[in-house]
Amino acid sequence: MAITDKHIFGFQKEEQLKQRLEDALGEELTKTEARYSQMDFIGNEHLVELKSRRDILPDSYDTWLLPTCKKPKEKTDKETVFFYYFEKDDSLHYLFWDEEQFKTFEKVKPGWHTTQQEHWLIPRDCWSKLD
Repeated sequence: MAITDKHIFGFQKEEQLKQRLEDALGEELTKTEARYSQMDFIGNEHLVELKSRRDILPDSYDTWLLPTCKKPKEKTDKETVFFYYFEKDDSLHYLFWDEEQFKTFEKVKPGWHTTQQEHWLIPRDCWSKLD
């Protein structure tokens, strides 16, 4: 897989936002070792995935995309939390994994996605904004 500008932007945001994520969750997070790990960070209590967007605002779309491969793969005592960061307004939003809730989200394979990866379309109002 070729590394694109979008990938580089995401990798940079993982580094830049790590402390902010730790502050929000109240625990230290460790960056996963493999570049394309299922999750971006692991803590004592949480598994964390961060999605970052550069040129749009949170209200630009009614639904936000999240790859379905981010579904927790194994039973764990750790809570899975997804974060969406919008650089344009420096806002950070979160959504905790809830299997029943995620079953209600529409799934799509965006035509623009190079590998036709399946994504959930998660309504914007399902996400909570961090203060």
